[in-house]
Amino acid sequence: MSIQQITESIHIIKVILTAAKNAGIDSHIALQAIHLKPEVLDDPDARIPMAMEIALWDFLVSRTGDKFFGLHAGAGLTPGEFDVMDYAIRTSKNLRLALENASRYNRLLHDEAILELLTDEKYAYFNHYFRTDPRGANWHAADFTLASVVGIGRAITGKQWNARKICFQHAEPKDISEYEQFFCCPIEFNCENNSVVFDKALLDAPIPESDPALNLVLCRHADDMLKKLPRREDIVERVREQLTKALRGGNPSIEAIAESLNMTPRTLQRHLKEVNTSHKTLLNEMRKELAQHYLENPNIGISEVAYLLGYSEPSVFHRAFKRWFDVTPGELKAQ
Repeated sequence: MSIQQITESIHIIKVILTAAKNAGIDSHIALQAIHLKPEVLDDPDARIPMAMEIALWDFLVSRTGDKFFGLHAGAGLTPGEFDVMDYAIRTSKNLRLALENASRYNRLLHDEAILELLTDEKYAYFNHYFRTDPRGANWHAADFTLASVVGIGRAITGKQWNARKICFQHAEPKDISEYEQFFCCPIEFNCENNSVVFDKALLDAPIPESDPALNLVLCRHADDMLKKLPRREDIVERVREQLTKALRGGNPSIEAIAESLNMTPRTLQRHLKEVNTSHKTLLNEMRKELAQHYLENPNIGISEVAYLLGYSEPSVFHRAFKRWFDVTPGELKAQ
């Protein structure tokens, strides 16, 4: 799914505009910058291209001169800004149920973004990544998301708890003091996912303002809203989703992808041919997108990029890259 096809709830834009207002930026000027009509804000069910959100972050960072605008926006969230999903979180019994509701209902806000709660014996991992795009959210949106998770978690439990570790997919900025001041824990960059890692015991932290009866009503309403969203059954999306997972260290071969979709490679080939594409085409498209993205990061070497894209030999990656961009990986990185 291309960036122009990905949509998200208008509530995301409204939350960002609230942060802009707090920073002294007129919302009409911000809307003009991304070519969004003000009347769209009045429709609570409106969905807009994700590209508009990215453009809005870029405009506000440039306008305010605040390189950490996303982080500050997430830290300054107030209750209710994410509509029914927000209240389903805040009326939950404990932090575990709150995060599970966030995971379950996040699609009300975003087509691609996944929130995922995982645990092991000691720690809980609340991950944020994109369903069919290994690059994930842009810098400011990632900062905003993780700051929101920690800020809301602290607010609803009434505990000033700190994570064990915060992980970002994006590169490390020159100055990380803003992150350290808010999160109060070690910060890592160039990670596989955006993630908040904290003690598993915190999941049992009660929410003082929980309301089980109201939460039940809100969750039923949210479930009804989910049913009204378009179904995601397109074979191309399903293959891209599995390729995204595979390019995080798995096996992107057609045999592995077909097995993950419970079909034979031959059946998968036939389904993709029916929509005028192939496993090879989709894999090459994703590798091309990711190659340029990874090479922009000064902390990732060319050999590492080849590995991240699932190539067995760097020489194979070099030939493919030259074919895509008419320059070598080294020449592009130098530029």
